[in-house]
Amino acid sequence: HPTTVGLALLWMKITAPLQRLLSPQAVLSLLFAVFGGAGSWAAVRALVMLVPLRLALTAGLVYGSSLGVWYFSSFCDSKILTATLAALYLLQYLRLRQGYTTRGAVVLTLILIASALNEIVSGALAVIPLVDMAWRRGAAIARERWIALHLLTVPIAFLALEGVLNGGVVAAT
Repeated sequence: HPTTVGLALLWMKITAPLQRLLSPQAVLSLLFAVFGGAGSWAAVRALVMLVPLRLALTAGLVYGSSLGVWYFSSFCDSKILTATLAALYLLQYLRLRQGYTTRGAVVLTLILIASALNEIVSGALAVIPLVDMAWRRGAAIARERWIALHLLTVPIAFLALEGVLNGGVVAAT
């Protein structure tokens, strides 16, 4: 989970002064609480774009509650980050769907890369825009070059994980 580890290391460096007051474990737990909150926010924002507000808030409450269950059930903190990245990806895609911008496509791709580097199975998120666009546009999807570049990031992340991290770092140790 390179994304989780990288963010955790960065967080611990940024919050070093706070670690004089709280244990390092408590400070690290705060990071994942922040990510859980961000994931709940992103899920509700995405749901508001799809269903009436009252349903979106109810579903967001269920989503947020599930993160609490994960946390107290000792699930890996990387799962909370993975869920948050998935919610952010869906929100960003829905925004991009309303109006394409190059910046929006780049942000979507960066979320996909971070998510796939955290857990490679998250690369399956890339199927969402592909299927949605194919359903809505049919053969016209061939003109959408950005989607091909977007999809290529998943095998690149896989090669980075397998070749660099698993092949290089793990094999060396």
